[in-house]
Amino acid sequence: MLDTAVELLMCPHCSGPLRKCERQLKCPASHSFDIARQGYVTLLKGPLHGITGDTSGMLAARHEFLSGGHYQPIQDHVTQIVTARHCRGSSSLEASPVVVDVGAGAGDYLSAVLAACPSAQGIGLDVSKFAARRLARHHVRSCGVVADTWRQIPLRDGTADVVLSVFAPRNVPEIARVLQEEGTWIVVTPTPQHLRELTSVPGVVSVHEDKAGKLASLAAARFALDERRRIEFQCALTTAAAELLLAMGPTAHHLNDAERHRVIVSAAEAANSGRDADAAFSVTVSVDVSVFTQT
Repeated sequence: MLDTAVELLMCPHCSGPLRKCERQLKCPASHSFDIARQGYVTLLKGPLHGITGDTSGMLAARHEFLSGGHYQPIQDHVTQIVTARHCRGSSSLEASPVVVDVGAGAGDYLSAVLAACPSAQGIGLDVSKFAARRLARHHVRSCGVVADTWRQIPLRDGTADVVLSVFAPRNVPEIARVLQEEGTWIVVTPTPQHLRELTSVPGVVSVHEDKAGKLASLAAARFALDERRRIEFQCALTTAAAELLLAMGPTAHHLNDAERHRVIVSAAEAANSGRDADAAFSVTVSVDVSVFTQT
């Protein structure tokens, strides 16, 4: 809830603390930010210049797809890292860790962590107002904030015990600033093998080579790589689930509904030797989960 998270947020204009005053958040310099009726708040340093983020349809597709358990091994591993490091009652760990999901989207990964760590508090940040609306109501211990995290993360210094970047932007200096000294940054990046059965089709967004390696190089000045695990498995999909998969990610910005449907039908026919385009077929899920701590 925004009521409990407000003390962790900061004014995007002057970096001052915020307090809740009726339906607004205000800082000592009199900057004010309206709380939307859906319960989220917009904390932007400047105009978005046309950046809109995920649409309502993309977020609905993502939630439906993830709720089907298709990426469950990824979600489980992220959750296990957080609970092992911050939620198991060790005297050296915070009793009520703050978990910040940068580029949280529909909030499924953040909600899974909060469900496994009953004392944790969640803050979901996303550039999309549709995402912030979902985040505000997705879990009783989370709040939604509209933020352009490439420019700024509107949190006070050292407020986060855990930062999640799951298929999401990675602003290394800002993440280092908001993360506590003993905090954990968990990053999920797709490998070039991710969804390889679909990415060969024009219009379907593919993955650049060695994203995890480039991330480690970029983060090296501020973070140490504690561990990295590759999670790779075959995911059986119906054509309906496969269409959700394309509708929930960046491909949705390049191909319309009919074009995505044709991609899936073609892939299903190829996988099933042309016998049944509605039959289940497999795609490769391949990601690297990297765990960083501050140097």
